[in-house]
Amino acid sequence: MEKYLYIALFAPLASSLFVALFATRPKMLFTGVVASILIAISMISSFILLMDVNTYGALHVNMMDWIVAGNLYIPFGFVVDEVSVIMMVTVTLVSTVVHIYSIGYMDHDKSFNRFFSYLSAFVFSMMILVMSDNFVGLFIGWEGVGLCSWLLIGFWYHKHSASWAANEAFIMNRIADLGMLMGLFLIYWNVGSLQYEEVFAALKDLDSVIVATIGMFLFIGAMGKSAQFPLHTWLADAMEGPTPVSALIHAATMVTAGVYLVIRCGELYSMIPDVGFAIASLGAFVALFAASMALVNNDLKRIIAYSTLSQLGYMFVAAGLGAYWIALFHLMTHAFF
Repeated sequence: MEKYLYIALFAPLASSLFVALFATRPKMLFTGVVASILIAISMISSFILLMDVNTYGALHVNMMDWIVAGNLYIPFGFVVDEVSVIMMVTVTLVSTVVHIYSIGYMDHDKSFNRFFSYLSAFVFSMMILVMSDNFVGLFIGWEGVGLCSWLLIGFWYHKHSASWAANEAFIMNRIADLGMLMGLFLIYWNVGSLQYEEVFAALKDLDSVIVATIGMFLFIGAMGKSAQFPLHTWLADAMEGPTPVSALIHAATMVTAGVYLVIRCGELYSMIPDVGFAIASLGAFVALFAASMALVNNDLKRIIAYSTLSQLGYMFVAAGLGAYWIALFHLMTHAFF
């Protein structure tokens, strides 16, 4: 099964690099077709892994050592378990549909090839994020989707509104990511490792204040990525990008990363129910607040953005109250509708 893990992970990267070779050339239809086929191959591999995990349990792969310095050991390791495989299937299936749709939607755009290179890089970054077995790998994917969202939201960079919206999303997410970095530093300072298994096993020995502080800092990162109040304004403005980008960002990739982080750190958040209650309270507020903003908008894409924001609020309510399976189920169903 290890080969399917590598295919699922690296097919989007191969897609992005292949299409990038033609990025400066006039539109070539085959680049969009090849990109879509490679993303579809990643999707098929993800479905095979889903069946395997369902039958035999989680798959853990250490590809190679990466950072070995003193007591710090971080491998290029990946885990395919019940949580990550659902995310993989959701991301690749929606991305495949978006890629195929984009062939027709971007048909008359002179930067057709560049668009598909960015889109595939976005999918690769999201796969790194959900498949990594440690917080550093997750953070690399986290920053990767942030970079790709900046490139895609500002794809029509000659429009002032598009470049402004891209910069807004990028800067707002960097502010939130500082909080997430603080959480990672605290984890390493207190545990001495950034591997999920080792971190979650060591939590019971930590002071409850330290655990709560780590949980709050990690959630600040999640707030930025999932556009929770008050870091929510970038999501509606992100609609300046091409419509397939909006579909991908709002459905299965970037905005769900924050929810995935809370679900992945469920063992941590289950130890700090007060922080979980705060997350659920904020989610409940955002669910109502964003829905009310959708009611008074007359731009369809912005209405969909606020609708997504409202649904993310529901996901955080479930995750904050410890119903992680419900949060993941709603994340998946929302990605499709």
